[in-house]
Amino acid sequence: SKPGWPDLPGRHAENFQRAEAVTLPPGKTIYRIIDSDANPAGSYWAHEIPASREAWRRDYAVKNNWNTNGMYVEYTVPEGPGLKAWQGEAAAQELEGSGYHLPGGGQQIWVPPNSIDPSVPKATRW
Repeated sequence: SKPGWPDLPGRHAENFQRAEAVTLPPGKTIYRIIDSDANPAGSYWAHEIPASREAWRRDYAVKNNWNTNGMYVEYTVPEGPGLKAWQGEAAAQELEGSGYHLPGGGQQIWVPPNSIDPSVPKATRW
C-alpha cells in the first residue's frame, strides 16, 4: 500500500512482477478487454488494445477460464487530479496440468473494481 492510493490486495499483487503506484493524467485513455460475463468496470486495464487475442493472452497472462474476450471498454481520465492506480508488468501464469506458462510482461494497470465508469463495450475484432 501507499498513502493516498487504493490498497492493492495481495491476491492482485501476485498478478504483477512488480507494481508501482502511479497517477494517470487527465486525458489518458485506458482499455479493458472483456467478455459477456466480465464486469466492464473491473480492475485490470491496459495502455492500449493488444494487436491480437494471442498477444493479449501472452502479454497479460490471461487464462481462458478467466475471460473469453471479444469486447473492450475504454476509460478516459477526466480533468482534475488524475487517476491513482497501480501499474507494472503482468506476472506469468501457469496453465494447470500443461507444464506451460503464459509469460506475461505486458504493462497492466489495476484500479479497484467499480471505481471508474467505462464506455459501452465495443468489438475487439479478434
